[in-house]
Amino acid sequence: MPIDPESKLLKVQLKAILAEEREFASRVVYFRRADTQPPWWYNFIPFKFLVEYFVRKKETTQFSQKHLRFKETALRAAEEVVRSGNTERPRQEMKGELREFWMREQKLESREVYENLSAMMDLLMDHYLRLLQTREREYLLMVRGAYRDRPAYQEFLTRMEQVEHAIDQGVVEALGKTWPEPYIQSKQKAIRDVRKRALDDAF
Repeated sequence: MPIDPESKLLKVQLKAILAEEREFASRVVYFRRADTQPPWWYNFIPFKFLVEYFVRKKETTQFSQKHLRFKETALRAAEEVVRSGNTERPRQEMKGELREFWMREQKLESREVYENLSAMMDLLMDHYLRLLQTREREYLLMVRGAYRDRPAYQEFLTRMEQVEHAIDQGVVEALGKTWPEPYIQSKQKAIRDVRKRALDDAF
């Protein structure tokens, strides 16, 4: 059977978006570790560059799994909207996956965190839908086509930062830890730095 050109374009777009999200996670870990002062005993480790390589690789894998979990779900929902033309059903299915995750895996009794996660999923789904509707094949061209100018893209990034901050703070407090938490602070700074570069690249 001949390949549907619409379907082929969509697959290329999805691949480009996922590749960018994976690269984003890798950059965040690199920036975070570059800004974090290693312990004094680190200087006495033989072949510490190899140790650093494997530690960073492990942290990248762990962060990528967490980072991509919700983004892949939101991207699937946006893909289904493009394929079906139905916006509400994919959104409800996405929220169903979130409820399943919350009930079976998260184990946090915080309605606030759940509501912020739900808001983040809506924001991500709408973002991905805008990218897919540009009909561009390259990620930066998708961003430029979806947001047109720097202030519009900056607004989206700011909204993402705000909801992610609320989620991080809610999780830390729900676990009975003290806010601000050093690792979360360093992660958030790294994310801001990576997004600033992404903004500069796009506009």
